[in-house]
Amino acid sequence: MIAFLLLMTWAVFRQIGRLREIISNSPLQEQFTGITDRLEYLLIVLFSAIFLTFAGLIVFKFFKIRKEEIYNEFPQAEVLETSDLKVESSESEIKKDDLTEDEIKSREEKITGCLKKQIKSLKSPSPKDISKIILSCLSKSFEITQAEIFLKVKTQDEEKFILSATYAIFIPEEKIIEFEPGEGLIGQAGKSGNHRYLRDLPDGYLNVKSGLGAADAANLLILPWKNQHNEVFAVLEIASFKLFKDTDITFLEELGEKIKDFYE
Repeated sequence: MIAFLLLMTWAVFRQIGRLREIISNSPLQEQFTGITDRLEYLLIVLFSAIFLTFAGLIVFKFFKIRKEEIYNEFPQAEVLETSDLKVESSESEIKKDDLTEDEIKSREEKITGCLKKQIKSLKSPSPKDISKIILSCLSKSFEITQAEIFLKVKTQDEEKFILSATYAIFIPEEKIIEFEPGEGLIGQAGKSGNHRYLRDLPDGYLNVKSGLGAADAANLLILPWKNQHNEVFAVLEIASFKLFKDTDITFLEELGEKIKDFYE
């Protein structure tokens, strides 16, 4: 297509050059010189616009293909699921970080209380409002650096996980971030129903392998939320400098059934 446009441009301007030669030898030279100048200017503008449009389309297509290639790559970092989750910590660290049953219950009450209070304060909260409140309440009990919630949206033809809200990440309102089931880490967790726990991530890993933007946190938890029928309705992605304990993951998994009603 570009070669064709170049050939057309060359042919058109060649004809304009010939027309100039004819006019220069014509008694009507003064009348037609201005017309050919304007015609040449308009053609330059027209072909420049066409070239810029095609160049933009090519660049857009390149980055779209590259994005799909990146998201389809299987993550190289360590991926841990519930059955084989092992947190490497010293005995003293485990005693310090593990919560007692009373502390776990207290944290649960704190988060659920925060959710109910803030959601009830809104007259007609939208799904985005609810997602923002959930992330805000979680940030008060977990040392998270960044987080996102993707809600599952169903249509007659397809299912997608679409970004609903973020914590400590700026994303323009008009920008839509979505994953199909099985696409990227978000889609993988949403399709399988199993969480993904990646730790000791290399620099730059988060901004190409997940939905999160640039971040320095070394631990990433991607966790599907399920309703009482064991169906995934959302995916939580949360990054932290601290390791996620078994109690953290279990609590966040069980939180799904408690918050599902808020989205109804």
